[in-house]
Amino acid sequence: LIVVGRSMSFEARAPSVASGSGAWPVRVTGAGGVGESVNGWFVQDGMLHGKPRYRQREGTAIIYFSGQWKINDEDDLGGWFYCHHDSAASYPPNGFWSTDGYTGLDADPAPVVGVYETGSYEPQVISELGAPIIGLRVARGPQWCWGDQDGGRLGMTVERGSATEGWVGVRWDNGNENNYRVGAENAYDLVAVSHLRLSHAGGR
Repeated sequence: LIVVGRSMSFEARAPSVASGSGAWPVRVTGAGGVGESVNGWFVQDGMLHGKPRYRQREGTAIIYFSGQWKINDEDDLGGWFYCHHDSAASYPPNGFWSTDGYTGLDADPAPVVGVYETGSYEPQVISELGAPIIGLRVARGPQWCWGDQDGGRLGMTVERGSATEGWVGVRWDNGNENNYRVGAENAYDLVAVSHLRLSHAGGR
């Protein structure tokens, strides 16, 4: 992912791919509520049902496949907070996941998942505060606080006269359009998606 705006304070470098692991590292961002602890980097930890199983590098969360791809906040295959229904994907599908199957109402918003082509990637600063790049493909980021305005989809940055310094306009694929923080209030609502492994792109 590329951060839209100045460098963000959260850790950005992907962990190295373990020798012989055969799986790229995975990053989970934007999970909220009781599922917030699943955000972060994941590395492969064996196989399950013929697909890679992942463990959180600095935490207890896991990503695993059991009929569908799932994320749980602890090493327990009997439950999950988030899932993705693309059962054909060999790796956790990129894009927006959902809380389908979780019976609580306290894990929103669901996260964005990204599988990285390379074992080490440092997001580059793509714009200065108040001068974001227009025409960039984006998704909600780790500091997103705007509910379901994006409809769980991607969008594109656009010029909007109402976007003041530290904000940028986005037109989402669901037709909604609004302004989002790229430095205003010391927050960054968006990430760009051009560095995701897109062979198994997902969505909801």
